[in-house]
Amino acid sequence: MALSLAAAIVWTMVSRVPSAVGAPLSTSPSPREGFLAPDFTLDTLQGEPIKLSELRGKIVVVNFWATWCLPCRAETPALEKSYEQYEGRGVVILGVNVTNQDLVSAVESFVQEFGLTYPIPLDRDGRVGFLYQVQGLPTTFFINREGVIRTVVVGGPMSETFIGSKIEALLKEIQ
Repeated sequence: MALSLAAAIVWTMVSRVPSAVGAPLSTSPSPREGFLAPDFTLDTLQGEPIKLSELRGKIVVVNFWATWCLPCRAETPALEKSYEQYEGRGVVILGVNVTNQDLVSAVESFVQEFGLTYPIPLDRDGRVGFLYQVQGLPTTFFINREGVIRTVVVGGPMSETFIGSKIEALLKEIQ
């Protein structure tokens, strides 16, 4: 019995996953906290290409959403207010529409209804949603100036206070 217990303890210590606390950040892109955000290029609703890596030096909030998603609809005003509040401080919000599950005409109506001013990239083939392993909507990634994902939020709706707290924490990070 004692030998089995000792073997179990040794196995646990040898096979455990190391703690991420205090560990260096990974340089390989992964859609998880503490890893570089995978790069992507998508066209916005206005047809302009936007590339995530070109936004380095800015704080980026990547929000995956759809027009038919009720929590997405509920958090949209908070995202817009946050964008208006923080845009001048080097913050970009990207409202990535999962267009492979939506209609462009519905997206256009949604943007007009809510008076959205932040960029709306269209994930027409679902490639970026797949890359980011989006399992539910909304899903939001808070990315620091170096391109590292600091927070992932699956579900919603997020409040303006919550969004602001995450952005403020990123603004306080040392460059």
